[in-house]
Amino acid sequence: MIKTAKSVLRLLHKVDKTREAELAKFEPLMEEYLASDEYKTFSEKMKNKADDEDEYKADHDPKGYFAFKKLLKNELDIFDFVQKVCSVNQDPVLHAKAIPAFLKRGKIAEAVKSGQVLVSEENACHPVSGAALAKLFRGWFALSAEEKTKFADCESAVKDLGLPKDESAIASWLAEFAKKHPDVRQRSMQTAHETLKLFRADKQRAEALVASLDSTPQESLEVYEAVRAHKTLVKVAADQAAKFATKAKTLAPHSTYFASL
Repeated sequence: MIKTAKSVLRLLHKVDKTREAELAKFEPLMEEYLASDEYKTFSEKMKNKADDEDEYKADHDPKGYFAFKKLLKNELDIFDFVQKVCSVNQDPVLHAKAIPAFLKRGKIAEAVKSGQVLVSEENACHPVSGAALAKLFRGWFALSAEEKTKFADCESAVKDLGLPKDESAIASWLAEFAKKHPDVRQRSMQTAHETLKLFRADKQRAEALVASLDSTPQESLEVYEAVRAHKTLVKVAADQAAKFATKAKTLAPHSTYFASL
């Protein structure tokens, strides 16, 4: 369930960012599918099942085309599933991914609950926790006075999470949070990557991400996370991306991704 919820969050993030472009790209694929022999055969099969007493069990959209089109057109809400999974799980990555989604949908109380999961003793040291809390604080500071009045019940809970005095203090708060909650697994690279995503215009953060490979033990290096970090660097600091790739090739010699660069 947790893995599926994370996948849903990734999908929603992509759709929210590029909805119009995704819809324009998808419509020709939808038309091609509807004109295909596969769909015509399937439609005929479903017509023949019209009087079947088990018709309610039949999947009328086995490929998911119709559901995805509804999602792109904002006619289908699948976020409720994520919210339910978050309510019964303590996975830090799930809650870190959920916070921006909660904020986007105006679910401030739910975002705060995810923040409370992240500051728990077992999760505070995870590389994603500090950055996700920083996103929560940014979201709180971005609320208008009227909105803060609407969510007044959440204010004390947000402050209990360590709310800085203002948005300009988030960077120093994040540094202090990392000192208080050191990662025993020394996943320095992942922590540096999460921080860079918060401060994309900061060249020093990009340099710190490259340097973090030197302080990440090989047994703690997750190649998947290294690939993600490199892709971020390609977008925000191409010169540092090249340096990162050179180091990563040595640390992860069997990675086909880095070998191809």
